[in-house]
Amino acid sequence: VVALDTRGYGLSSKPSRIADYTLQVLARDIADIIEQLGYKSCILVGHDFGGAISWITASLFPHLIEKLIIMNCPHPQTFQSDMTLAQLKRSWYMFYHQCPMLPELIIQSDDFGLFKRAFLNPPMGLVNTNNMDEKDIEVFKYTFAQKGTPKAALNYYRAMFRYQPDQLFSVAVPALLLWGTKDGAIGEELCHATTKYCSNLKIKKLPDASHWVQQDQPAEINKYMEAFLNEHT
Repeated sequence: VVALDTRGYGLSSKPSRIADYTLQVLARDIADIIEQLGYKSCILVGHDFGGAISWITASLFPHLIEKLIIMNCPHPQTFQSDMTLAQLKRSWYMFYHQCPMLPELIIQSDDFGLFKRAFLNPPMGLVNTNNMDEKDIEVFKYTFAQKGTPKAALNYYRAMFRYQPDQLFSVAVPALLLWGTKDGAIGEELCHATTKYCSNLKIKKLPDASHWVQQDQPAEINKYMEAFLNEHT
């Protein structure tokens, strides 16, 4: 298993330009890492923005991806072609992140208190809040306290708005989309719309899970992943 810090996080480089954080650039990073580690292919797993990067990686570099497992992230094309009024309201923070400087200051305020609210409070917080404690949240605080990380993280959203792709990134590799139905950030309608962009997709819904589905229902997530990995395609 290889767990990586995508650019902007941890000890990975943190370019200053917004253009350095497009999904295509981030997908190229994943492809480069797979090849640099000496692998011919991999099973790629991603959640949230990691899921968005994974969708595009599987589209641009299908020869490197045996199977794809995504948690609570629809295909990125759905945010352009299948947007609803309800989703626009849920996505208010994406528009807010386009502001210069202010979001960086807010993230760092109150000892990075945003993370405790995001993980534990409605509408975004976990359903099973006992599955995350203060030590877990401190890990996220530590990561975002690294110089340049808040700006880099926000540049993911800024690049998504400013550099709209000029192609449809269809996905043909076998894919599993795991979805916590109590997601306060992304509506189920985009989960269903993903079927239009992925020709070999299975969807498994977890009714007692939030956007943080892997923290809410780790045993169920592992069960679905294991079954999918054991399937012969």
